[in-house]
Amino acid sequence: MKVDEKVNQYIATRAVLDAERKKFKDIERELKADMAEVELELLETAKDLGVNSFSTNNGTAYVVVKKYASLNDRETLINYVKATGDFGLFTSHINKLHLIELMDDRIEPMDIGIAYSEETALNFRKN
Repeated sequence: MKVDEKVNQYIATRAVLDAERKKFKDIERELKADMAEVELELLETAKDLGVNSFSTNNGTAYVVVKKYASLNDRETLINYVKATGDFGLFTSHINKLHLIELMDDRIEPMDIGIAYSEETALNFRKN
């Protein structure tokens, strides 16, 4: 098979995948909206009845409290960590773009405790 045919095959297969992914996302969006509506109705019923769960022959629904956290004031957080030494609020994720900027400034990732790797791949675009 020629290179042109291989590229065409890849792009055609990717187009099918994209179309199927879009169909799935549309269905998923609709079904999640339906589930959210039922969930809201049951949460209201639980609140009205003063209960935390419903046990039925089809399954159990129970109230949970979901907790979220996001950065609101970077400077205040940094000052807190500096003052207390409480680094437990941080995760071990690396800001890749900032690391690349540091590497452009001749800082070696290993020298600052970061493992960095690259892989070569092939991208395709349709003409």
